[in-house]
Amino acid sequence: MSRFDLRDISSRLSKSRDTKAVVFELLRSLDVARSDWRASLAFYEVSGDAFVDVFEIEGDRLVRRAIVVPANQLPERLVRKLFDASAFSNAKEKRSLFSGGLGTVPCYVAEERDASELMPLTVIAEWRSCICLPLGDQTDLMGILVITSLKKNAFGGRAVSEILPVKSLVTAALVKHLRRAARTAPGEPPPPREAQVASETVTEAAIELRGQLEALTERSRELDDEDRSDSEELASLASEYEERQRASDEYREEFERVKATVAVLEAQAVTAIEHLSEAYAEVNSTSWEMADLERRVDFARRFLHLLGREPDERRIPLKVVGWLCNEFGIERCSIMTLDASHSVLQISAQCGLDAGVAAGVRVRVGQGVAGWVAHNRKPLLVRMRSQADITPDEQAETYNSQSFIAVPVVHNGRVYGVLNLSNKEGGELFNGVDFDCASLAGAALAMRLSSSELARGTAAWAG
Repeated sequence: MSRFDLRDISSRLSKSRDTKAVVFELLRSLDVARSDWRASLAFYEVSGDAFVDVFEIEGDRLVRRAIVVPANQLPERLVRKLFDASAFSNAKEKRSLFSGGLGTVPCYVAEERDASELMPLTVIAEWRSCICLPLGDQTDLMGILVITSLKKNAFGGRAVSEILPVKSLVTAALVKHLRRAARTAPGEPPPPREAQVASETVTEAAIELRGQLEALTERSRELDDEDRSDSEELASLASEYEERQRASDEYREEFERVKATVAVLEAQAVTAIEHLSEAYAEVNSTSWEMADLERRVDFARRFLHLLGREPDERRIPLKVVGWLCNEFGIERCSIMTLDASHSVLQISAQCGLDAGVAAGVRVRVGQGVAGWVAHNRKPLLVRMRSQADITPDEQAETYNSQSFIAVPVVHNGRVYGVLNLSNKEGGELFNGVDFDCASLAGAALAMRLSSSELARGTAAWAG
């Protein structure tokens, strides 16, 4: 599922009063989505060919840094990839590096060598991951969104696909406010250009006709209505004036109808963007669910292949723990089996534990994590140890995170042991897919142990 609630973001953007409010909603949404992300947004000034007014979030307020970053001081690869591909090859002929319009690449993943050139636009100076996304349409650049993280490889394909719909909504909101600001001047709004042209035309026609009427009146006085055709011409001119006046009124009414139509179309465009964003989120969610399902199926296939190609059942536990450590990216994995009394669990195979400590571990069925799993024959996934009812007592300080998995090795009602997984690399938490795969591994291992036990019994009976 996406980390962003696009419906909520769209609602807050539609309620924003100006561009600063839109920028605040964007940066706050990104900071809330990931605690390790720090985002900033800089607006592009065409006249200076530079980025100005860098905005970032400090606490619950929007902070503006009034700095100027010339475009030619940015990394060359960023300009070449995101904007005009020929920006540096013909820089002498172009006034602006970005005059060629935006490119087709949605983002630029910066390298650590770009840190010094991007420093004026970033919140974190010593970042490990950085991504730059332009804001604008195919012809105009409005600004650039820069997101940094102290984690390496923080912006994979999934993170980018979640950010793009948010960027689209923010771009539409910025365009709306910028157009509104461009149309509105201090005081009263200016009259429409079409109305000005029509008014000037009517005024010129009125002045011209007034002069003609005065000339004809003077002539009629001098000639004492000598020529009736002059009177007819005067009537014709008066009629033409009235017709032009009516046409002017019709043009004004048509202009008002066009403005109303444009307003309706803008509202429909915003609604369409919301629907498209929702559809995009649903497609992303389905895609990730399919990927998780494929991972489970692929895991089961490869694990069964591992069990099937090993003929010596005594080597299976050691191979299994090593394979699971590599598959899940964990530092510790162990298989605990029941002793002869079937009341105590002991470690029969392990990876990542001290051999001396592992040899002395004894857990009674029903006690501790492994004992609880063996007694209840239920798998256990703990993401936050502080919220779990059952937590490990021994060697708790050796865990690098609060998450671990314990699953029973059980088949046909018989418990063969418990499979334990902990210490995921980087201190990451186990997820639902990890839990399902571990449960599959426990069930498949139990089936193999059961079949081996059955085979030994058959061989003994035949002998």
